[in-house]
This record gives sequence, C-alpha cells and structure tokens, in this order.
Amino acid sequence: MSVYIGLFISVGLMFFTDSLGRRFTIILSWGISTFGLFVLSASFNIYMASFGLILAGAGAAASSRVCMPILAETTEN
Repeated sequence: MSVYIGLFISVGLMFFTDSLGRRFTIILSWGISTFGLFVLSASFNIYMASFGLILAGAGAAASSRVCMPILAETTEN
C-alpha cells in the first residue's frame, strides 16, 4: 500500500521535468528512491518501513515516467 501512495506523490516530481530538464529529474528521482531504500533497510518499526516504501515508490515511479519519453525520442521505429 505504501508504494502506491508513493506512486501518487511522484506526480509532483513531473513538474520539475519541464523546468529543470529530464536528466536532473531522473537523477533526483533515483536519489529519492535510493534514500527510501536506505530508510527501509535501516527501519526499526513499521512506520519507518512505510516511509521508506513511500519514498522508494515515489522515486521509482517518477523515474519510469521520465525514461519513457527519452526512450521514445532516441529510438527509431
């Protein structure tokens, strides 16, 4: 359930794509995802684990949403 909450939070990261560029948005989203996985691995209760999963889901969903247009633009039919 926490990963799905992160999926909806990742919509906010998509607004950075136009202003900051796709590369920075990908780096930012993977940084958020990595930090969430570190929090998840270091968690000592269910609330920290949920917070880590929310961050991991937000970062991974934002990265996948940004990578698809890049792949579409750089590959040929």
